[in-house]
Amino acid sequence: MFRLLLVSQLVAISVTKCPPRPLCPSGWSYSAEVNSCFKIVSKDGGIDSDSATALCKEAGGQLASIHSAEENNVIIDLANTGRNVTTGYHTLVGGVRKAGASLKEFTWTDGSPYDFQFWHSPQQPDNRAGIQNCLQIYTSNQAAYPSAFTRWDDAECNAKFINAVCKISLGQAPCPVGWTYQQAFKSCYKSIDSVTFVEANAQCKGMGSQLASVHSNEENAFIIEFTKLGRNISDYEAQPLLGGMRTGTGAKDWTWTDGTPFDYLNWVDGEPNNAGGKESCLQVYTDRWGLGPFRAAPPGALNYLNRWNDYPCDVKYRIALCKQPAK
Repeated sequence: MFRLLLVSQLVAISVTKCPPRPLCPSGWSYSAEVNSCFKIVSKDGGIDSDSATALCKEAGGQLASIHSAEENNVIIDLANTGRNVTTGYHTLVGGVRKAGASLKEFTWTDGSPYDFQFWHSPQQPDNRAGIQNCLQIYTSNQAAYPSAFTRWDDAECNAKFINAVCKISLGQAPCPVGWTYQQAFKSCYKSIDSVTFVEANAQCKGMGSQLASVHSNEENAFIIEFTKLGRNISDYEAQPLLGGMRTGTGAKDWTWTDGTPFDYLNWVDGEPNNAGGKESCLQVYTDRWGLGPFRAAPPGALNYLNRWNDYPCDVKYRIALCKQPAK
């Protein structure tokens, strides 16, 4: 750990852009959380079920099925008009009640399991007048039904909806819900707050993961973007904890707790130095020093930003990063 003194200038290391998301067809939006592509379709004067189905198939997809609250939120974000509306017909998705089905019995037109539902009241679906056999989501604010926003309702299939949502499923989601997928590293990442090394290690393992290892400049750059505060900090504990662990007294005596090779290095000049014989954990400098007594690095360590430092394991780090292989 270097000691901090006043100097006149800091030199930052440029950050490589994060790797691109998996590609969907042109005009589609990708969601890593559900590993699917989505497309909003609409027509002047509104769109009915037959037209929406045809447009989705023409674009290579089907009307969207929904299998989790997270996927429902993805659709809300895409389909919301961002304004108050007066119509009761909002966003059509692929739920249908087939002929002869019971009142509550819906299926998805893409053939996927009907394993999630989010009706706007216990009385729904109600099939009013016996003609409401399609499924819509209230995706925009509506004065008449404020409590229904983001929830489902059954509706006439020939109604004129504001829009409809098409979907192309890319298979099993690569990461659990709440994790961030990075295709370039075939890995999933999740941050946890206010932890010592022992606490972070246990929490990561409890989620089926390990504290993060780093194997390239590109992965290091992604981790910096993922964990940085974006403002000046005043203490070492504000810099994120990763999964590096000292195995001996030498500068090269380090391992990753996930067992992967320690095949990439990005130490600050003069590190790791094991100051006081107590620095056995690894942190990355994601943010500039700039508050309180910590205003700059000494001349020998000007290029500290985005690089690594050894630090004690028993302190409470602002954030630690867990990592697991993508599915």
